[in-house]
Amino acid sequence: MLGLAGIVTFIVTVACCEYAETIGRRLHVIDRPDGARKVHGAPTPLAGGVALAGPLAVLVLLQFSITPERAPFLTALLVAGLGCLVLGYVDDRWTLRPAIRLAVAGMLFAGVAFFVPALRLTELDMESQGLWKLGMLAMPMTVLCAVTFLNAVNMADGRNGVVLGMSICWLYGLGCYAPPALLPFFLFFIVCLVVVFMYNMAGRLFLGDSGSYLLAAVIGLISIRLYNLEPGLPLALAILWFLVPVLDCLRLIVMRARAGRSPFSADSDHLHHHLGRRLPWRRALPVYLALAAGPGFLGTAFPALAGEILVVVPFVYGVVLRWAMRVPRPAEEKVPVLASQR
Repeated sequence: MLGLAGIVTFIVTVACCEYAETIGRRLHVIDRPDGARKVHGAPTPLAGGVALAGPLAVLVLLQFSITPERAPFLTALLVAGLGCLVLGYVDDRWTLRPAIRLAVAGMLFAGVAFFVPALRLTELDMESQGLWKLGMLAMPMTVLCAVTFLNAVNMADGRNGVVLGMSICWLYGLGCYAPPALLPFFLFFIVCLVVVFMYNMAGRLFLGDSGSYLLAAVIGLISIRLYNLEPGLPLALAILWFLVPVLDCLRLIVMRARAGRSPFSADSDHLHHHLGRRLPWRRALPVYLALAAGPGFLGTAFPALAGEILVVVPFVYGVVLRWAMRVPRPAEEKVPVLASQR
């Protein structure tokens, strides 16, 4: 059963990637270069979300058969993932206003948290500071964290391999705290992500908002569920895994607001943009992934030092960002951007 599910998800993912251009044209989500922010070489389908949606559905059905007692969580995971996929597709196709995107995403997360109490953040384990009960703030805090993470992941999706690479690392790290019965889901979904990653790096497809929203919803809800387990994912470690993209998102919002622009306006001031100008992308991507996922791996290996690592990460992020911004490479050496910039 497990082997068959793995084969099916692999075949579905490869087929969607191979026919990404056809999918993109049928759904009218082809990202075309504009000579300004979008300077990739050729029109590219935003089909990464579709390539991940099929395997997600298959894997959730597999988990239903293995762990029927987890049906509410699995149903919420599928509903939120596919709901965010549709939201992202509408945004890819017609470009929604940020307020509408955030409002719809917030209502979706509020809905799944309302029907599945295990997906609510009801308390914060601050360890040395004790346990903070959220009470009536549980639902707003859950929605705020989920929507913030969704926006941070979407804003990070500006160069090939960034979001997919982080997602592979995140799922691997979260899998270390998952119940054994859920490990097939993590394993097979990581394999699917690796397949889409390879096609993305080859410039065959982009994730698009549909793909980044789907991944953010799935990973965000899994993180909350694992945090609520006993014993579960420590809060400090959860923050370590997601800190760098969230820091970059918050920095951009502040900088745009100070410049009198919308916090959600597009620009080329993201960390991945600066690294891409400083280094060839084949080198910049590993640097970005090491900075984004390295703290999570360190925290997992040395859980007793998670608090200390948490203090150091913002400083390291600032140093790397300053270094990347300081000396841009000559124009003739710049590597073309391969993914739609946000």
